[in-house]
Amino acid sequence: LLTTDRERARLSFGLAPGSRLLLFAAHGGVLSAAKGGGDFMKVWQAVKAKTPEAVAFIVGGNEISREGDVYYWPYVDTAQMHRFLLAADMLVNTSLAENHSLLILEAMAASLPICAYNTGGIPEQVTDGETGLLAPLGDVAALTAAVQTLLNAPSQARDMGLRARVRYERNFRTERMVADYARLYESVLA
Repeated sequence: LLTTDRERARLSFGLAPGSRLLLFAAHGGVLSAAKGGGDFMKVWQAVKAKTPEAVAFIVGGNEISREGDVYYWPYVDTAQMHRFLLAADMLVNTSLAENHSLLILEAMAASLPICAYNTGGIPEQVTDGETGLLAPLGDVAALTAAVQTLLNAPSQARDMGLRARVRYERNFRTERMVADYARLYESVLA
């Protein structure tokens, strides 16, 4: 990920220099109970109180709107989602149950650190302390602290994002998964 790509994406949204962008995405936006939309809003309010330059993009709702520094976006296509990922400082995932999140994989591919609940398949994707920070399921205070930690340490967040990209390349690329399935089928047929 080139710095100029990130800067270009941020400029395309009109983000002020020095702003810190949190990205949340879920079908239904913050109204999604299963994706913990209410928890995200609690995290956001606590973070905004300590970090005035914070901005939130909430993707997956029903309309485009803005309330202060919270921008609401409807469901978007892949190219637009890629722009959101490029512009963001981190992905905040408050899912209350998750198998193997495509959104987390997309964030990792975009070199983003992830702050999320330690639930379902998320710990198989996000290595706590290396590619992001995990909080106990439902512990809004712990998740808020994780987000604040990365906002206060941009170089640490950037390093985690780069490690997330490496982890994605090593473990989650389509070519690697296809090769694994081929080996599995070969062993079953043998």
